[in-house]
Amino acid sequence: MKELSEKQLLEEIKEKFEYRDGNLYWREGNGRKSGKLIRGGIGLYKVCAVNRVPYYQHRLIFLYHHGYMPKYLDHINNDRHDNRIENLRAVSARQNQHNRSINKNSTSGVKGVCLHKPSGKWMAHVCCDSKSYYGGLHDNISDAAQAIKDLREKLHGKFANHG
Repeated sequence: MKELSEKQLLEEIKEKFEYRDGNLYWREGNGRKSGKLIRGGIGLYKVCAVNRVPYYQHRLIFLYHHGYMPKYLDHINNDRHDNRIENLRAVSARQNQHNRSINKNSTSGVKGVCLHKPSGKWMAHVCCDSKSYYGGLHDNISDAAQAIKDLREKLHGKFANHG
């Protein structure tokens, strides 16, 4: 099937689904599916098909409530299964990058902090708008963590994510 326009998609989801507490359920009148939770997923996100076209559920939920589908959508608390409307916000690509979680290969366990081997100190650094910002070298990891937290809040504002 071909993808629907945003307006057609909104009409379709309002007709077929209802939203409750971050989930989509089949509306009454859908035969044996009535009232059932819509399940399904691809990778890290919940997915739902509309006219046989798969969509991420968080995008459908945002469209359901706001009437438009932004190019970028952010889970505020970084839980990709928490699709409550209050946890979703339209963002720019830049803002979406600011809200990233700590990398899985972090050696320090603190986002933006690593061991500077030549000095044996903890180095704090963060990126913003393709520029690297230096937060200094610190004798202990807690001082480096505080320095990077302060710098990240200054640069990223309400989109700062500390881990």
